[in-house]
Amino acid sequence: MQNNSKSAGVHIDFKKMKKDHQNFKLPKFLRVLTQFQRQIQNIDTQMSEITVAISTDQPIYIAFIGDLHLGAVTGRYQVAYKKFQLMREIPALYAINLGDTVDNFLPNAHPSGQFENLLSPKFQKLLVEEFFNILKGRWLAMINGDHENFSMISDDFNFAEYLANKMNCPNLGFGGVIHLRLGKRKRIQYDIAVRHRYRFNSSFNLTHTVKRMREQVCDFDVGAIAHGHQPAVEHAFVAGKDRIFIRTGAFKDADRYAQKLGWNGPAHCIIPVVKLYPKKRRMQAYFDVSFVAEELGISY
Repeated sequence: MQNNSKSAGVHIDFKKMKKDHQNFKLPKFLRVLTQFQRQIQNIDTQMSEITVAISTDQPIYIAFIGDLHLGAVTGRYQVAYKKFQLMREIPALYAINLGDTVDNFLPNAHPSGQFENLLSPKFQKLLVEEFFNILKGRWLAMINGDHENFSMISDDFNFAEYLANKMNCPNLGFGGVIHLRLGKRKRIQYDIAVRHRYRFNSSFNLTHTVKRMREQVCDFDVGAIAHGHQPAVEHAFVAGKDRIFIRTGAFKDADRYAQKLGWNGPAHCIIPVVKLYPKKRRMQAYFDVSFVAEELGISY
């Protein structure tokens, strides 16, 4: 059957009917699209590189916190709470969050993991916020881990961005570089690179992935990566100067997935710390924050 606007001698006249793309003006559309793009980019808080200045003549401590996994049925909550309280007692200690703060298994992201969560995703995030409030005012940056990314996959909720806004610190997305300028008169700059995870992991050399990050992403004085749940701290002389390579511990005992891969046993609840000096470039690494507390005579 042939369509025809005339039927039985009657003429059908469509007034101002739009036809495919007849009013589409590509240059105008691109101008509007670019303006909207700029507005979206302006409200996005994610950064890949930040500069922070701390004016002091005394050394400071930087704690690298990774893989809290709050909400997991195998979580080490009391240990984590004591470590946070301890960090609050250490003068001039600042912190960087390396991600996987929540276990955060969701129906569309590893749904079987929900069977090993004590709390709903909502209450997991609330618990993290209460933990992080213990160190409010001392956070240098937030980054996303794999488990925060479950929420981004589900509904585009960026938990690292949310925490950064709450704690009034930069949001480094999935990782970035902090240029830390330390001192009052003559400031010493320390470059700190952090990610939740990176490539080139090695079971023979736990800091191998951090070293490859220095070669392939950016140079740094201190590099830290979480994700592996196996802590390691190495202070080494590389490419003309001393550098510190860090892998953080975790606060979650082996779950079913880890056991399936051959891991079993308790979590290594380690928070590595680096001491930085303001008057000359000097760094000192500590395997765990408890070592700093013992050196300062703070009970743990």
